[in-house]
Amino acid sequence: MSSVASQQTIEVNGGFADFRAKAGALARQGVHPRAVYWKEPQAEGANLSMFSLVDKMGADTQRPTPQVAPRPVTVTPEFLRLAEAVAHSNSHGKWDLLYRLLYRLTFENKRLLEIFTDDDVKAALDIQKKIKREIHKIHAFVRFELVKDENEPSGERYVAWMKTDHPCLKLAAPFFKRRFGDRSFSIFTPFESAHWNLKELTFTEGMEFAPNRGESMDELWKSYYKSTYNPARINISMMKKELPVRYWNSLPEAEIIRDLIQTSPDRLRKMALNQNVRAEPPVTHDLNELGAALKSCTACPLYKTATHSVMGEGPREARVMIIGEQPGDTEDLEGRPFRGPAGQLLDRVMDEIGFDRKLVYVTNAVKHFKWKPVAGSKTRLHQRASGSEMHACKPWLEREIEAVKPDVIVCLGATAAQAIFGRICKISEFKDRVITDNPYAPNVLVSYHPSAILRAPDEAEKASMEDSISRSLELALALTEKN
Repeated sequence: MSSVASQQTIEVNGGFADFRAKAGALARQGVHPRAVYWKEPQAEGANLSMFSLVDKMGADTQRPTPQVAPRPVTVTPEFLRLAEAVAHSNSHGKWDLLYRLLYRLTFENKRLLEIFTDDDVKAALDIQKKIKREIHKIHAFVRFELVKDENEPSGERYVAWMKTDHPCLKLAAPFFKRRFGDRSFSIFTPFESAHWNLKELTFTEGMEFAPNRGESMDELWKSYYKSTYNPARINISMMKKELPVRYWNSLPEAEIIRDLIQTSPDRLRKMALNQNVRAEPPVTHDLNELGAALKSCTACPLYKTATHSVMGEGPREARVMIIGEQPGDTEDLEGRPFRGPAGQLLDRVMDEIGFDRKLVYVTNAVKHFKWKPVAGSKTRLHQRASGSEMHACKPWLEREIEAVKPDVIVCLGATAAQAIFGRICKISEFKDRVITDNPYAPNVLVSYHPSAILRAPDEAEKASMEDSISRSLELALALTEKN
């Protein structure tokens, strides 16, 4: 006890951000881990068995503390990812472990994380693996119930409770924001709670016990599960492994699994006649291969009336990707994106700000032209793609993004924004903003589609919308130059 009393006592009350600030200050001063006692207010319920390593370190506190000269502290993104995962675990001694790693990386071996047999490294990687698994469970097993909420404009909110083993909801919740961002929701766990109000994601204290589940919501989830169940991919042994019995009480669809398994043969025959509406592009970063495969895509009905599928165009090393909504009449006939009047307007705007289109990858969220005929005319009238058609086509866009890996994505139009943000978007919500928390690119911008300018009712509105596109493209160019 006397050795602990002689140490600096550091208490972490603000989570990972608080630890990072305090640990960085200590490391810059060259303070050895044995000279620090990390106080953990929530350690009472922690997993004490995970760190035999911590007890070993406690015995070392009797030895003299080495003195080192202060030096700058720099860490790699790999360490930050590892540290963030460990920080969101329920493991006793996590701050001590992380500071030890930080100190050793700074003063002993910058490549310490490559030594997988090192006790500290191994312990941290084991925890990171557990947290990844926990996040996967949250994503897979959270089930929402619709409740009345007078504080919401819609008068309703989706609510879910789940028992978790680690306080990692802050890492898991952004997934739900992307997936269900067009509705208000709250997720409660014993450690913390997440709340989305259509504008921001906030966190509050946890809820130890689950609220009562309404039967009507159970029926909704059963219907949803039936609609998404794919008998062609059924693996009963894997299902038992991935769906532990401990979660079954919170999963209303679990009671219908047996029935679904028994009816799989009939469902398979029906699926053979009615293909699942979801494109399956080849796993490749070769844009030419993707373009060739796209020509035979039949994932949604749009291919039946289109002349060509329209693949993106531009260099694979492009730092900026411009995403439009869907091909127009000219694009459909030529098989190339942004070639019609809207594309010509985009070219003009880019020329005016000195942005070379040859350096940009341009594509569309939907790859086939959707149109309807005009009576007594050869004109093909543009129609907006439906949600199911956008959903079916999205894998092609995701493959393009994976291949190009742009630093900046510019979404032109609501359909393009919906494809990237996973929810219905208003241009005014994102205009003149840089979104930096999107999984597809470090920077995302949203503006009007050039075709909207062509349809604008008056010159003042056309000028305003064109100015918005110009500002977004100038900002995209500036972001690439800054990096």
